[in-house]
Amino acid sequence: MPVTQYAVQNVNSLEMLSDWTTTPSEATDWAVECESHETQPEVRIVTRELVQITQIAGVKPGDIMLKRLPGQQEFTELGRVVEITQNSKGRTSAVTDRAIPEFGNRYTQRAFSAFRLFRVVR
Repeated sequence: MPVTQYAVQNVNSLEMLSDWTTTPSEATDWAVECESHETQPEVRIVTRELVQITQIAGVKPGDIMLKRLPGQQEFTELGRVVEITQNSKGRTSAVTDRAIPEFGNRYTQRAFSAFRLFRVVR
């Protein structure tokens, strides 16, 4: 089942002015706050959809991967997949452009089975 995230973006510069949230009213509150700022930027609420992936075969280079721990609402962005590799034992890994302190930047099928991993689909 897809998860929709919302954020506030400056219309002119395309700069993201807020973090992503799964709560539409939170994004609306951020937009109102941004518009009332002294610089009064023109803003819009943007969305993206995430789908949970359970198999490493569900990702490809260019995908943005995120994780969410069970029982939590927040997502941690793991980075953009830059390549899919296979080691000498035949284990496939998704390698991201960003290393996360507790995970590094290489995700095997074991990680896909242990965590709730998502990718941005739109």
